[in-house]
Formats: sequence, structure tokens, C-alpha cells
Amino acid sequence: MQLFRYRAIDANGHKCNGTIEADHADRLPALLQAMALELIDAHPLPNLIKHLVHRKHSRRQSIHFCFHLKLLIGSGIPLIDALADLRDTAETADMRRIATSLIAAIESGHSLSQALAWHPNAFDEVFISLIRAGESAGQLPEVLANLVDTLKWEDELATQTRRLMLYPLVAGSVVLAAATFVTLHLVPQIKVFVHDMGHALPMSTRLLIGIADLTENYGAVLLPGLGLTILMLPFLRDTNPGIRQLIDRRSLVLPLIGPLIHKLILSRFTKLFAQLYAAGIPVLEAIQIIQPAINNFALRDELRRVELSISEGVSIATAFRSSALFPPFVIRMLSAGERSGTLETALENISHFYTRDVRERAAQLQQLIEPAMTLVLGGLLGWIMLAVLGPFYDVITTIAP
Repeated sequence: MQLFRYRAIDANGHKCNGTIEADHADRLPALLQAMALELIDAHPLPNLIKHLVHRKHSRRQSIHFCFHLKLLIGSGIPLIDALADLRDTAETADMRRIATSLIAAIESGHSLSQALAWHPNAFDEVFISLIRAGESAGQLPEVLANLVDTLKWEDELATQTRRLMLYPLVAGSVVLAAATFVTLHLVPQIKVFVHDMGHALPMSTRLLIGIADLTENYGAVLLPGLGLTILMLPFLRDTNPGIRQLIDRRSLVLPLIGPLIHKLILSRFTKLFAQLYAAGIPVLEAIQIIQPAINNFALRDELRRVELSISEGVSIATAFRSSALFPPFVIRMLSAGERSGTLETALENISHFYTRDVRERAAQLQQLIEPAMTLVLGGLLGWIMLAVLGPFYDVITTIAP
């Protein structure tokens, strides 16, 4: 998808501008017309700008969208009226824009799933496919209710993961700030003093002075370079498939958190797979739909191989068994579910097992991280203080009677 900046005229004749994603510039007039806008002109934006300024629709906005429609449609209110109520009560301009676009598209004869497909930055293929299945079966309120539960589950796991990383980030930032202050401001003054005294310096002090000299001489290049590298890594990861593949595969084998990441991905995959299968979507099509929703490229590549094997007539369990990224437990459950005709239940059980395991392991890891970080950071600060105060102590003990 390409990001475009457009200028258009709204229904009241006022000029407006904004950004929109489309697979081709020729689709822009139709997309904007669905938003009650008439295109004046548009131009594509570079991928870097897309990465920096075009934020993804938040999960909580999607929860609000599904919950609102579920309540109103389930109460017998027509879809367009439900969307109009959502538009009028939306808290964000983004949600109002999307609701307006959906209303215009449905009034033009499109289905809800077709209208949602015009907003790929807000609704992924899994979401759209489930809505399409709900429309076909006449069970849209039920599908929306299931989506609410799934999105809430994903939000809870994401919140727990963020909480797990918060303490190390905050503690590390505080220590880094303290170490930078000592290195740039305190050490140069100490260096002059201890050199004037003519005493031999301990190894810790010499090492700290060396770091301070390196920072002083090359800091103007190293620090901005490091900051730019950190800022560019997400962009490079998203735009370079080779780098993305390497990072994603390595993330699954990281100490402590690698297994947690792996189980989290497997839990989400099996939950989405169960939902699509329960909605009547065939196995092969469900695997195709899920692939773009899997953020880890290593697992996504394995799913492509699984899809190819199943398309050649291999059983589901055998296809998954050929991949090293799917543990024996997953294979056993899939095999049992496939043989007994209860694949949906097997997938739900796998997701439940890994969800519970992720929550328990995350809680245990958080209990380990806090004291471990305290020891590491305390040791680092202690070493800095020893390196700073050691020469003073040596001088005092030398001149003391």
C-alpha cells in the first residue's frame, strides 16, 4: 500500500487535506468519494514519511467500533443508523472519518466488509474476513461480539507485555542519565585533580576516564549516530525484508523473553485460526488470511510453507509438523482435532493453554526482572562511585598522619 497526501472538497464545498492509503493512485477518487470527498489532487509520500506519520488504528478504537455496532445492530437498529450514531458520538476525528466513509460506501451499494477493506490501516484482513463471513451467514452481531472478545484479549496481553518492559526501561534510563552526567561533568574535574596529585590511578578510575575521554572527543558523532540508529531500526525492519526476517527469527531465541514471544504469537495465531474456521472459512483460506496478521516474518514464512503443503493434499497436522516453529504440543492437538472433527476446539484449547502460560511466565519474569535490574544497576552505580571516589580516598590515606 502507498501513502498519498490529498486535497479535496467536502460535502459543504470546503477544501480539506489529509493522507490516505491506496494500492494505486487510480483508486483515490473512489476511496475519497466513499468519504463524501471530491478529489482535487494527490501525490505519493515516501515510505519513511508513511512510517513516521501514518499511525495504525488503535486496538481500543476497534474494540469501541465493534462493541458499539454489536449493541445497536443486535437491538434491531439498521446498519447505516448504527454507523451514523457511531460517527456522531466518536471521540476521535479518525473514527468519525472512518464512520462517514463507511456510511457513504454502504449507501452506494457496497457491503460493510467491502467498505472496511478501503481502510487497511484500521482493519486487517482477518477482521474483514470475519465480518464478511458474518454478513453471509446473517450473524453479524455474533461475529462482532467475538471480535470484541478477541480484541480485548489481545489488548490485555499487549498491556501485560508493556508493563513487563516498563521497569527496565525506566530504571535503565535513570542510570544512563546519571552515568552521562558523571562522565561528562564530574570525571573531567576529577581527572585534573588526580593528575595534579601524581598518584597512580586504580584500574576502575582509568577505565572511567577512558570512557569520559572517548565521549568528550567523539560524543558529538557517536551520540547522534546512536540515536539515529535507534530511530531508523524500526524503519529498516519494516522496509527491508532481509533485516526483518533476521530480527524476527532471532527474537524467538532470545534468553528469557524469546520463548515468551514465541508462545504469544502461537496463542494469537491459533485464536484467529479458530475464529476463522468457526465462521465457516476453509482451512487453506484461513491460513492465507491469517498470514498478514502475523507480525513475525519467520513464522509467516513457515505458514506459507504449511499452506503450500496443505494445497498439495497433505493433512493439516503433517503440514505443521514439517515446521520447527510449531512445538509437538501444537501438532498433537491439531492431529487429534483433525481426526475427531473438532479442529475448532483443538485450536481454542491451544490458544487457551499458551495464553495462560504467557501470563504466568510474564508474571514470573516480572518478579525476576525487578530485583535483577536493581542488582545490575546498583552494581553499575557502585562501580562509578568507586571509580570516582577511589582516588580521593587514596590521596587522603597517603597524606593522613
